[in-house]
Amino acid sequence: MDNPRLFLWIAVAMLLWMNVIQWNRDYGATAQATSTTAPAASGGPAAPTATSGQLPALPTGPAQPATNAAAASAAPSAAAATAAEAQAPRVRVVTDVLDIELSLQGGTLDRADLVKYPQSKTKDSPPVRLLTTDDSNYQVLRSGLRTTSGGAEPTHLAPFTSTAREYRLAPGAQELRVPLTWTDGQGVTVTKTYVFKPGRYEVDVVYDVNNASPSNWEAASYVQLARHVYAQDRSMFDVESYAYRGPAVYDGKKYRKLDVTDEDDAKFAEAFAGGWVAEMQHHFVTAAVPPPAETFDYTMGLEDTHSVLGFRGPLKTVPAGTTGQFSEKLFVGPKLQEQLKTVGPKLELTAD
Repeated sequence: MDNPRLFLWIAVAMLLWMNVIQWNRDYGATAQATSTTAPAASGGPAAPTATSGQLPALPTGPAQPATNAAAASAAPSAAAATAAEAQAPRVRVVTDVLDIELSLQGGTLDRADLVKYPQSKTKDSPPVRLLTTDDSNYQVLRSGLRTTSGGAEPTHLAPFTSTAREYRLAPGAQELRVPLTWTDGQGVTVTKTYVFKPGRYEVDVVYDVNNASPSNWEAASYVQLARHVYAQDRSMFDVESYAYRGPAVYDGKKYRKLDVTDEDDAKFAEAFAGGWVAEMQHHFVTAAVPPPAETFDYTMGLEDTHSVLGFRGPLKTVPAGTTGQFSEKLFVGPKLQEQLKTVGPKLELTAD
């Protein structure tokens, strides 16, 4: 050929393509390197390990009355924690927008399908699964109560019971209540109730404590969002691969995303009122919101291949022979700003 321009264009195209390939390699290498600060993420194990049984430290200071207004402790061995979760019975909950499973080990919310959001536009596509214990997509929502009694506690590791294995929101019903029961065998009974409403991705969790024992009972509620940490593959041909997937927190004044590979963020620990925690996944979010008027302790840490972001409230006292109540709000669903606004202060900021 006698046209050198053709060869020049071919050479330029090859150089551009090689740059794209090298950029992807460099980015992937960087992501893999940073993930070693946290867990390695090459499709690693997602099933819970011993540290998934880690409990939040008990608060210090005087306890407050538990009215109807709304240093890690020892955990089981690796084999015991994993086996217990795998073998625990499940309770299925179905509403018009959610299909959920609650584990009777602690009442953990460990599966959530968004029935109105298919994974793809193909016919018979399964719904988006926002919470799951499967493989590298592991993400669950734990909650419970820590007590100062020194004995049994209704934590996310404790066995609960249920009178049914499946609950469905009836047509026309205004709410669906799913009660799970725990007792210490010494006179204290806790009913942990999940409350669902039609068309809503908000879930209330309420603990009703009946202290029929001869002693006062002190406890603090907590929530943990546990999620597999992985290095996300980016592609210039997939815009969604650049969407933020990870933890975020609101401290009552400022909203911020947390980088689990950053040394400071990985040890995040602050106390404030009017806040919340969230795990984001592009169009979807899992969030937990404590009572806004109370000061809670917020922390993030790492458990092997998981990040754990959560909060723990102050101690409250349920006097002997009386009842008390604890509560939090959860959100598991799409980033619908009108719903997010009603669940927690500035929770709509997750839809940025």
